[in-house]
Amino acid sequence: MIGTALDEVNSERSEIASWYAGKNVLITGATGFMGKVLVEKLLRSCPHIKGLYLIVRPKKGLTAEARKHQYFKCVIFQKILDVNPDIVNKVHVIKGDLLEDDLGINIDESKHLITNIEIIFHCAANVRFDQPLRPMVEMNVVGTLKLLMLAEKMENLKSFAYVSTTYCQCNENVLEEHAYPAPQNPYEIIEMIKTLNDQSLAEITPTLLNGLPNTYAYSKALTEDLINRYEKKLPI
Repeated sequence: MIGTALDEVNSERSEIASWYAGKNVLITGATGFMGKVLVEKLLRSCPHIKGLYLIVRPKKGLTAEARKHQYFKCVIFQKILDVNPDIVNKVHVIKGDLLEDDLGINIDESKHLITNIEIIFHCAANVRFDQPLRPMVEMNVVGTLKLLMLAEKMENLKSFAYVSTTYCQCNENVLEEHAYPAPQNPYEIIEMIKTLNDQSLAEITPTLLNGLPNTYAYSKALTEDLINRYEKKLPI
């Protein structure tokens, strides 16, 4: 209880917690490792946050509320739930999928997000290291593009945070804190994925990677480039 009290005092004094107070946050990839850590941290350290909206892929036989109940059984949430079990009311599960048109989000929920979301954390990604090019681009690049298009419609967006990886720039001898272009134009690769068959993509993949270790790193490089192209349109 002492630790919890200190958390509350620190949260009250924190400029970050004050900035998040009263704001709604949209999170992709919330069911993954990084996503769970982020959700727990925001709920614990930003107690006056208004709401967290988690885009979660549907599962057979499980409603959004059932998935939410299952989600909070993870041990990482035990401490905060022991102190404040009602904190779960701040979390809203949105049925969606980055692989589907319009992210698989229904019209009413999409309108609600456009009107109310102020912060986006984009953590969702295909993180397999052994996948062919097509599924990596469809999830990591095209999925991100769909989210960016939704973000463009948001009326009160203040921040779009994208979770990437240092490995997408591992060809650099020195990696500095600025944007790097991808080996190819991400829009051209998206069109290539639509037109070439799997065999042709497999043949051209080693050339496209240009020394990057796998299609995961390559797809994240493309996505960073895509994100950077939106820096004048969105608060990236």
